[in-house]
Amino acid sequence: MSKSAYLRIGELLVLEGFLSPEQLEEALLWRSRTKARLGEVLSELGFVREENVIAALAKQFDHPMIDLSDFTAKFEAIELVPQQFAIEHVCLPLWIDERGLHIAIADPLGIHTINAMYSWTKLKLNVHLATPADIKRAINRSYIANSIRSAKPKHARRQKDRDELLELLAAVEPSQSELSVAA
Repeated sequence: MSKSAYLRIGELLVLEGFLSPEQLEEALLWRSRTKARLGEVLSELGFVREENVIAALAKQFDHPMIDLSDFTAKFEAIELVPQQFAIEHVCLPLWIDERGLHIAIADPLGIHTINAMYSWTKLKLNVHLATPADIKRAINRSYIANSIRSAKPKHARRQKDRDELLELLAAVEPSQSELSVAA
C-alpha cells in the first residue's frame, strides 16, 4: 500500500497544492450537510477539477489513471459487460490480456461494481481510474463501435457502409460522441 493511502483525499489534495486548507474546511462543512463524497463536493464547489480528484484517488489507492479521451474498448471486453450496467455504474471494460480484464472506474471504493463485473466475467480485474465524464464518453464510443462491428451486413454494399461508418467513428472527437449517456 502506498504512503498516500494513509492520507485522506482532502489532505492529499492540500499536500499536492490543488486545494487550500480553507477550501478543504469549507468543503468538509458542505459535505456534512449533503452526505456526498468529498471529491464530488470539491468538484461541484469548483475548488478542484475532476482530474485532480481522480489523480489523488489513484495515488491514494495505488491504481493507475487512464486517459480515455480517445479510447475505444476492445470488442472482447465490451461483450462481457452489459451496456446498461456500464452506464448505470459508470464503469467500462477496457481490454483483456494475460493479467485479466482491465476496467475503468471513477470510484475505487465501488466494490459492488467491481464484484458484479467479476461475477459476470470470472476474470481477475485490473482497475484503472478515470473521470466519470471520460468514462461516459468512452462507453458511448465503445458500445456504439461494438454494435456496428457485430452488425452482419447482408451484401457487399452494406459491408462497405459499415466499414466507412467504423472509420468515421474512429475520427469523431470525444465531445461529439456523447450520444446516449446522460451526464
